[in-house]
Amino acid sequence: MVIFGFETEIMFKLTNERIEAELALNLFNVFKARVWIAAGYGNPFAETGFQAKFVIESGFDELSNKTAQVLVNALQAARKALESAKETVKEAKVACERNAGSFCNVCEKLACDQISEECKRAMDDFKHFIGEKVDKFGKLTAKSNKAAESISLVKVGRSVG
Repeated sequence: MVIFGFETEIMFKLTNERIEAELALNLFNVFKARVWIAAGYGNPFAETGFQAKFVIESGFDELSNKTAQVLVNALQAARKALESAKETVKEAKVACERNAGSFCNVCEKLACDQISEECKRAMDDFKHFIGEKVDKFGKLTAKSNKAAESISLVKVGRSVG
């Protein structure tokens, strides 16, 4: 039976002269434990001693070795993929440089136009941002001025005391 992720075996045996109990746990085939207890009672001619056995097995070494091997294999595969990607990029760069040599002036003009357009767009965004902040500050100043004027008008119109 499985209890909380543990494979569990339970044996309980009770006779008129003897009692036995055994409990075995197996956690993911990594940690195994078995406890066996037996005792005699009731019959003076029977074996009345107490016996117990404990067995604990740990598969942590095997698990750590397998995990290390999986990690090493994954790192080697990643290293190979990275080297392959570097080679692909180098080849593409060389091909691009070869092709760009004949279109140098056209490419330069296109790149300059694109950069100029992006720069203009960024400046417009910045101007709008600054304009919004200045406008917000102006509205806040106007509200505070109106509030100050209304307070001073109230004080002038009424006598305090």
